Amino acid sequence: MRTKRRHSWPVCVWSAWLLMMLAATHEVRAQYGAWYTQDSLLIVEHQLPTTISFLSIASADSLHCAAVGFGSLTTGVFMTTDGGRMWRAVLVDTGYQHGRDRPIRFHDVAWPSPSVCIVVGDSGTIVRSADSGASWQRIACDAQTAVGPMSLNAISMCDSLHGIVVGVSYVLLRTSDGGRSWQRMSVGAEDSTINGMTDAACLTPRTFIVPVWNVDEYYQIRTEDAGATWHRVQCDTVQQLCFVDSLHGWGAGSGIAGTAARTNEFITRTTDGGRTWQSLVRQPSRLVIGYLSVSFANLENGLVTAWDGRILRTTDGGDSWYDSDSGKLDGNEHATCVAYPTVGKAWAATIFGQMLHYDASRVSGVEADAAEPCGLALDVSPNIGASLFNVVYNLPCSGRTSVELVDARGEPIMEAVEEAGGSGTHSVHFDVSSLPSGAYFVRLRSAGGMALRRVMVMR
Repeated sequence: MRTKRRHSWPVCVWSAWLLMMLAATHEVRAQYGAWYTQDSLLIVEHQLPTTISFLSIASADSLHCAAVGFGSLTTGVFMTTDGGRMWRAVLVDTGYQHGRDRPIRFHDVAWPSPSVCIVVGDSGTIVRSADSGASWQRIACDAQTAVGPMSLNAISMCDSLHGIVVGVSYVLLRTSDGGRSWQRMSVGAEDSTINGMTDAACLTPRTFIVPVWNVDEYYQIRTEDAGATWHRVQCDTVQQLCFVDSLHGWGAGSGIAGTAARTNEFITRTTDGGRTWQSLVRQPSRLVIGYLSVSFANLENGLVTAWDGRILRTTDGGDSWYDSDSGKLDGNEHATCVAYPTVGKAWAATIFGQMLHYDASRVSGVEADAAEPCGLALDVSPNIGASLFNVVYNLPCSGRTSVELVDARGEPIMEAVEEAGGSGTHSVHFDVSSLPSGAYFVRLRSAGGMALRRVMVMR
C-alpha cells in the first residue's frame, strides 16, 4: 500500500529542495575523473532545519540510483533515474501519519532492477516499489523477537528475485520472489551467541554470507543451501561486503571487539565465494570505525569510504589503494556509503547530506578517453609508475604532431614531441621522477585527431 502522509511536507516540496540542492553543484578535484558535490540538503519541518544523514546508497545501473537517509524529524528515500541530473524524494516518513513521535529510520536499500527497489528499516520495516519509486507497498515479514520487532539493518539481492535481509539480534530473512514475501531463517546453535549482523551478501539464490558479531569477536556465517545449514568463517573484522559475482568479493571495516582488533582497519578480498579471505589492508588506527563502505564496478576497479573523509580507489582488484581526492570532505563530513555501477560513474553520500557524483569523463579542461579517429592509436606503459612512462602511438597520416603530459586541468607539464610527424608507429617517453604523486594525462594531437590516456604517478 502507499504510505499516507499527515502533517508532513508533500513529495513535490521535497523534490523542489532537491532541485535547489542540485543547482548548487560545484566541481572538486579528483584523480581519474571528477567528483561533484551538492550543498547539504536541508529539511524544514516545524521551522526547525535538519540535515539529512545518508546511511545507504545502491544503484541498478549507471542511470538508476537510490539513497536512504534520515533527520531528527523525518526520513526518506531519494532516487535518480537519469544518471544523477535530477533527484526525487520518492518516500517520506515523519511518524505522525502512524501516531508515532518520530519517523521510521530506513537503514538500507537494494535496487536489483531498474523497476524494483526495496528498502529496509526500523521495527521490521520492508517497503517495496515495482515502478521505480512511483508507488510503495509495505511488505509483511517475521522480524519478531521476545522484545518486539527488530530493526532490519541490511539487504542484498543477487538478481531480481533472490535476496537476503539481516537485522538486530539474529533476524535473517530471504526472498525468492523479488521481495514480495520473506521467509525467516535460523542459524541454529549460533542464534544464542549473535549480538548483531552488520551486512549481508547474496551470492547466488542459495549462497549467503553474513558478517556477525558478539561481545568477544567478529566472524562470518555462510550457507550454500538457502539457510538450511550455516558454517562459521574466520576472517578479519569486516563489517561491509561487496561481490561482483558469485566468487569475487571484498570486505571493509575495522575492529571493535577485542584489544588487538581495535587497533586495525581492514580491507579484505575473496576469490572463492567467501570460503577464505585475504587481508589486503591492515594498518594501525585510532578510529573505532575505519572503513565504512565498499563498492566495486568490476574485478579491478573499486572504491572504499573511510571515517576520516577519504574515498580510496583501486584499479588492480585491491592490491593497491590511493586517495581518489573526494574534495572538501574532512573527518566531520565523511561519506557513509558508495555505489559504483560502472568504471566511469559512482555516487557517494555523506553523513551531513551531501551527494557526491563521480564522472570519469569530466576533468577540468580534459575529456577523458574520447573516441579516437580510425587509425589513430595511443598506448602508455606502465599506466601507474614512479619514474618513466613509455608512449607508443600510431599516426594515420603525416602532419604536425604533439605528445604532451598534462595535469587534470589540461595544462601542459611536459612535451616530448612537437614536430611534423610522418604516418606510422612512433615512440617517446616521459621522465616523471621529479613530479609529485597524482593523476596526469598523456595527450596526443595530430592531423589525424586527438587521443588521451590517464596515467598515475605514485611514490
